[in-house]
Amino acid sequence: MSKEAQQNWEDAYTDKLVTYVADPRNPIDLEQMWNYKVIHKHIVNHLPNIKNPKIIEVGCGGARNALYLALQGIDITCVDYSPEALRLARANFDAFNAKGSFLLDDLLDSNISDNTFDCVMSFGLLEHFSDLKPIIDSLTRIIKPGGIHIHLVIPKKFSTQTIMNILMFPIKLVNNLIIRRQPLRGILRRSYRNFPHYENTFLWHEYCGAFEKSRNEVLKCEPGGLILPFIFWTQFVGLGYTIVKLFQSPINKINEWVRKSTSPIIYRLSPTFTIISRKH
Repeated sequence: MSKEAQQNWEDAYTDKLVTYVADPRNPIDLEQMWNYKVIHKHIVNHLPNIKNPKIIEVGCGGARNALYLALQGIDITCVDYSPEALRLARANFDAFNAKGSFLLDDLLDSNISDNTFDCVMSFGLLEHFSDLKPIIDSLTRIIKPGGIHIHLVIPKKFSTQTIMNILMFPIKLVNNLIIRRQPLRGILRRSYRNFPHYENTFLWHEYCGAFEKSRNEVLKCEPGGLILPFIFWTQFVGLGYTIVKLFQSPINKINEWVRKSTSPIIYRLSPTFTIISRKH
């Protein structure tokens, strides 16, 4: 990875304090907390014979998913190659008096031993690799035979997020030009989606194929995040908390319906999907 790309990730975590919340305050919090519970269910359902599974979250960032599992009493290791990410992860764990291990490691040149963990998981990691085989091979290596992968992926593709980016572009452009008075250089890109990290364009079936080529059986591939772009903006006009409190139950029901859907249209429009696979 280039020095510029590495610095972008360091900057993404610098100065952030505790980012985990136990009670949703906006649509993003609600989406994340719903996802924590779904991941926990997958671990319980797909590792039923392991009483105390060893779980590792790779590319952990603030490690919020790992923290939720740690609070359920699960043995958790958090890994990232960014020191700032691990600082934030520790801050989240410390704020909730949770136990976990933290490891600075480059997954493409890893020091983690073979066959160490029952489950490896990531959230918004795999889409940042142009070649999936080396990273998936590396992750598969550290899983015990019969262990599982759980990876939420956010590839660069057409989705409901694309639709909202287009709708919000004029508003963001005016805000950046007139209110924030940002420099003109790069203002169109920043007004559409200000995201400095590389994203690949692989679709769900290409990710599934990559896992199968790395000696895994794909158990499920679940779409997600379909309605989040449409309710995300409410937090910027002071309505995020209200939306969460009034519509938490129906939003979670829609998310669950999307997760269980097998419709090609839902897969096409969903910004994310989660792959669950088992190592042979």
